[in-house]
Amino acid sequence: MSPQMSAHAGGPEQLATFLEGGGVVSLRWTALAALLLCPAGLAQGPVPLRKIVVELNGGIQQPQGPMRAWRGTDGAALFRSQSGWFGFGLGIRAARYLQFDVGFEGGPSVIAPGSPQGAVSNQEKIEDRIPDGGPLFVPFGVRIVLPLASERVIIGLGGGGSFLTSADANVDAEIGGQKLKVCASGPCVSRRGFGGYALARMEYLVGRERRVGIGIVGRFTRAKLHGSFLPVFNGSRDHDQWLQLGGTVSIRF
Repeated sequence: MSPQMSAHAGGPEQLATFLEGGGVVSLRWTALAALLLCPAGLAQGPVPLRKIVVELNGGIQQPQGPMRAWRGTDGAALFRSQSGWFGFGLGIRAARYLQFDVGFEGGPSVIAPGSPQGAVSNQEKIEDRIPDGGPLFVPFGVRIVLPLASERVIIGLGGGGSFLTSADANVDAEIGGQKLKVCASGPCVSRRGFGGYALARMEYLVGRERRVGIGIVGRFTRAKLHGSFLPVFNGSRDHDQWLQLGGTVSIRF
């Protein structure tokens, strides 16, 4: 039997002799090595939960579904194949993995260019002014937040309701002595209604404090709109479907 094993086999006197001979130093080095190898990185400490998230988003949007086939009176596509969008969002982290969202997003006109002569002849009965602008979205919902890589990478998956209003026009016309905005590609009116959306996003948090995030975002919205529908918007075509893709910058407080 070796001397070290004999010391362990003895009484308290032999154990004290072992510790005084370097056992305490060995235990200290073992504890230090365990701390350095800890995968969670205890030296950094826990990442604080930021409860307010402000987001700036922007990119391109495309009409989806039957909207791609909608045509004006001149036979041209009613909507552009894609257009720009930008928006602002506010999130409240109710828990580590749950966030409530609300936003406001919009962009320029999505009506494709066409022949204004065909449009004016079909707009004579319109009494309301048609503003010149694209669809406006007001999404509100919840998001599951999945922090990865020590909360450097944030994955967000969510959905909820959305209010959508669309009042598109891109041609100046004078009808009955009144100057109006009309649609070049065919009839259009102001429409609005509620629907739902699905959201997916991924961002990387930069800096030691991890307050600023840079990433990508995608959203699909489908809403049933109501208004004084003209022939191009008949009963089977009163749903808007939009796919939005873009980048995002977020700040946490």
